[in-house]
Parts: sequence; structure tokens; C-alpha cells
Amino acid sequence: MAIQAQGGGAEKVAHTLHQQFSKNHQSRIVYMYPDLPLEGSNQENLSIPRLKIIGIPLGIFRLLRISRYFKPDITLIHCEPAMLITCLTPFLGKLFVVEHQPFYWKGIKGLVINFSLKILRLRGCHTVNLRRSRALGSKSFYIPNPVEIVSASPMSGRQELPLSIIWIGRLSFDKGFDRLPKVTSKANVKVIHIFGSGEMKDEVGFENTKCIYHGFDPQVWVNLPTNPLLLVTSRWEGDGLVILEALVRCIPILIIDFADIQELPIPKSSICRDEVEMAEKISDIQSGALDIASLVNLEARLMIEKLRSPKEIAQKYLDTFAKVLE
Repeated sequence: MAIQAQGGGAEKVAHTLHQQFSKNHQSRIVYMYPDLPLEGSNQENLSIPRLKIIGIPLGIFRLLRISRYFKPDITLIHCEPAMLITCLTPFLGKLFVVEHQPFYWKGIKGLVINFSLKILRLRGCHTVNLRRSRALGSKSFYIPNPVEIVSASPMSGRQELPLSIIWIGRLSFDKGFDRLPKVTSKANVKVIHIFGSGEMKDEVGFENTKCIYHGFDPQVWVNLPTNPLLLVTSRWEGDGLVILEALVRCIPILIIDFADIQELPIPKSSICRDEVEMAEKISDIQSGALDIASLVNLEARLMIEKLRSPKEIAQKYLDTFAKVLE
């Protein structure tokens, strides 16, 4: 399993799956970068220099040594840098790439990803899609992300006023961080708590809103302020892990509409056309015109627990691997 150790959704999912696989000694996890060492067994670290050309041949050389030593039957790829390295490395067995993002990247990053995908396809790579609507073609499989339930302490679904407005994710274009100031300005939000890090932190400014930046927090759900209302401004989502983790905790949520959103058990009242409607709903909640309980799906926890437990999803992967290796 090759991932980038940054602590985002893809990394968390890969580590969760690895823990399930390794219970039967079926998995070895490889971190592309050592930014966030995670506890666990069966780990290798490539220590690739970030954003340096020398990192590519160095990464291929080190991954080649690992692959020739362990002779993997399956390599599961969980991030874009890993796609580039693994597409150029032989002896990795059958290749699977997990589409955590729908690959809408442009510019140099888009060229690199398209090149990597082309080589991977030539090598017979299979795609694991996190959305059923994208699982098309003979080499594509639909397997949703696992969601940890054990640590999810559900809230009552009814929050007291005033609310704590929160935003969680990578501070980037795809997560729509640049959309946030329009929402806070129109809704007259005085304070917003932002959990995460990213390239847009210094590019996006807020007027008349105090931003409390908490940075990346691996215990974000434990450390949320009281009475949270989660805003999701993403332009697209691979599977919406933050949304799912909020749903199992019965946290009220407002989301700007994106492709395939209907595949998630989100209350209809939570979905907004754009930043303006999101701001209007925040104002309606504060005035009492919108019942915040309508932004919570109390049945989502049981639904997610049944269909997305780590044990259930790990078994789906193993069944898929067995099918491919027949």
C-alpha cells in the first residue's frame, strides 16, 4: 500500500485498511513522505524529498528494492505522488489505484496525473472508485471508504445557540476554501474555527470575521468547540470522509452541492446551491427560521456502521483482489 503521510482523508483510510489487513499479516504500508509517522506494524518509509525532481528516481529505486524483497501480489495506490512513482516501478504485482479525487486536476499536476494514469492503464491497473456512479468499465470496482465508528460519540442532533461555525479540510481550491469568505461575510459570522492546513491559508482573506486556525488535528472531532455547525464548501469530493464522520456524530452540516452528492445520506435541508444560500441558511438558523435539527440525519450512523465498517470494507478489498488474481 503506497500513500502520502500527510494525515488527510486518503491517508487515514489507507492506514485504517492497513490495520485490518495486517491482522492476518496481509499488508505492508509504504509512506511516500515522512511528514506524519503513524503508529503501527509493517511500515516502510521511502523518505522522498518533497517537490524535488531527485525524489522521483530516488523513490523508484527505493520502492524497487522494497518490491523485489517482498514480492507483493497487490499494490494499492492511495495518492497522486504514489501514482507517479508506482507507474514507473516494476515488480509490484497487480496494481490498484484508489480514486480519492475524481482527477479534475489541471496544469502541471494534471499532466503528471494523466501521464501516470496512462502508464498504469497500460500496465493493466484496476481502479477502485469510491462512488458507485463512477464505477464503470471492466477494470473498475466500487468500494466505498471505511468509516471509524468506535470513537464516534453521537451528539443529540439538537445544538444550542449560539453555534460554533467550523470548517474542516485541506485549505485548497478543490475543498473550496476560497468560497468561505463570501459565506461568512453574507451571514455576518463573527468567528469561524478552521481545522486543517494548505496552500490557500495566506491567499484567502476574511473581512469582519475572526478566523481561529487550529491547523491539522488528528483528534479534530474530540477537540471541536461546543455546539458546532460544519460548513462544507468543496467543489468536488472523492467520498466525503469529513461529511461521513460528521454524520455519524450527528453534527449539523451545511454543504454546497457537488457531483454525486446524492450517494451520501445527507439531509435535504443541508444542501445549498451556492455560497449565498449557505449564508442565508446560517442566518435562518440564528434567527430561528430554520430548525437546526433538520440538518442532522439520525439514521445515518446505523447506515454507515452497517455498510462502511473497516472490517466490512477490508473484506470487500480482499474479495476483489482474489477475483483479480484468479
